[in-house]
Amino acid sequence: MLIKQFVRILSTTYVCVLLLFLFSTKVHAEVDTLKQIWLNETLADSERFSAINEFCKNNIYSEPSRVLEVVDFHYELAQRLRSENEVVNAISNKVNALKALGEYERALDELSSLIEIRTNRKDTIGLANDYGLAGKIYHYQSKYLDAVKYLTESLRLYQIQNYEIGQTRIYNSLASVYLEINNFDLAMEYYDKGKQFAQKLNQEEILNYILLNVGFIYFEKENYEEAILNSHLSKQYFLPANNLIGLADSYYLLAQSHKALNHIDSAFHYSKKAVETNLVLGNDGQIIPCKLLLANILLESSTKESAKIVTEMLPLIDNSYGYRYLAEAHHTLYRCYKAQGDMPLALEMLEKYTTYNDSLIIEEDDLAITKHTLQTKYEIELLNKELESEKAHSKLEYNQLKRTFAILSICGLVLILSGYFARLKFLTHRREREELLEEIKELKKKENTTLSLVAPKFELKRENIEIAIKKKINETDWKVLNILLDDPVISNKDIAAKAFLTVDGIGSCLRRMYIAFEVKESKYKKISLIMKAIKLSNTSSDLLKESSSKENN
Repeated sequence: MLIKQFVRILSTTYVCVLLLFLFSTKVHAEVDTLKQIWLNETLADSERFSAINEFCKNNIYSEPSRVLEVVDFHYELAQRLRSENEVVNAISNKVNALKALGEYERALDELSSLIEIRTNRKDTIGLANDYGLAGKIYHYQSKYLDAVKYLTESLRLYQIQNYEIGQTRIYNSLASVYLEINNFDLAMEYYDKGKQFAQKLNQEEILNYILLNVGFIYFEKENYEEAILNSHLSKQYFLPANNLIGLADSYYLLAQSHKALNHIDSAFHYSKKAVETNLVLGNDGQIIPCKLLLANILLESSTKESAKIVTEMLPLIDNSYGYRYLAEAHHTLYRCYKAQGDMPLALEMLEKYTTYNDSLIIEEDDLAITKHTLQTKYEIELLNKELESEKAHSKLEYNQLKRTFAILSICGLVLILSGYFARLKFLTHRREREELLEEIKELKKKENTTLSLVAPKFELKRENIEIAIKKKINETDWKVLNILLDDPVISNKDIAAKAFLTVDGIGSCLRRMYIAFEVKESKYKKISLIMKAIKLSNTSSDLLKESSSKENN
């Protein structure tokens, strides 16, 4: 079976490489021809600009760094020849290249100057394009409220001009925002609108992006077979089109879906393809999740390789990408070092993971508020449309306006209260967390020679623990302790599944051990319990017996 999978993967890789090689050869020949045209000063200006714009259009999704090198020449030539239209084209190409490279702040700076030019020229379609591009960039920065604001304004301008191709793109972009915040119903609604326009206008590229994004919805709903099908269908378009951005996303979704189905060989193959494709693009924001996925796939077969990938990648990850990647990276390292028997380093990673995970919880609370705000905003927009169609009925209009004001007031109050309670919850839990982290630090300061000399898999010493707590540990409690040793942040439901007990039984078992081990009331009682068990386990049995004897006397 493994041989067949290997042969299938190898043959697929060979075909892909061959296609990319043939396409690359053709592309480089075309690039050389175009370059000769735009550098030839004897040719007409329009012909030279046409060659530059064609090069940028053909390479923006495959070689954005090369496009960025050309746009400066494009801009200087346009300024020298006083062509305002080409100045606009040069800035627009630069913004798109910077976006593809993940340099979002630089892209927004360039975009602001472009918006100013479009406004002065009263270029409605151009402004709609720029607002749509700004919305996409804010989406990539996880600024969802700003993203929806700019995308909605772009859609409004396109609708005024009855520009259907633009509306198609914006429906797809709005759907992607709602997909990102897990509002799948609204995402599907916008994807359906975009799909109708794209089919009507025969926009194959947009149709394939919609197909891929719907695949991500299938993945989130755990319909992995449909996600794989959508990924393959979109990949068949992006590959010959040399659209590396779409291709990288297709590979990533394929890797995620195969991993969820435990198809490890296929998951490994596509995660490597996703990493390689994003490395060509040079976008750190996309490289990070792909490498983290690859490291998690390797975790079962090679903890050293998995740890190496994450360790080398850590300098790329900072708070600008949020706490999700930081939490995931340190949890992966914790699992690697624990499997290798390096418990001091594993505990250090666990401490960092706990810290970042707490910050991630606050992030998720903020995301929930954003989701609620956007949902409310969408509902208010629907309400406003109803009001416009009923303006003739003054009494009804008055009542509807009152209702709108009430909804806005309630929404504002809900947002304020949500933020207040989220902050209050965070401050309360932070105090408990600091106590636990201080306890972990104290544990690390103590001599731990026994811990560093044990076999690769660390094991609790039952006799030492029983002496320390002056009580025999029954088999059920012992089984639960060892499950916690493997995963201190495991839920009661998962413990019950592993121990073949009910969730209520696990709750009783844990409460019994909290009393026996004298664990203080905290949000992190399970972690405190296993930390105390490790500490007692590593204490010399002679010292424990001597201490127990003194207490009895």
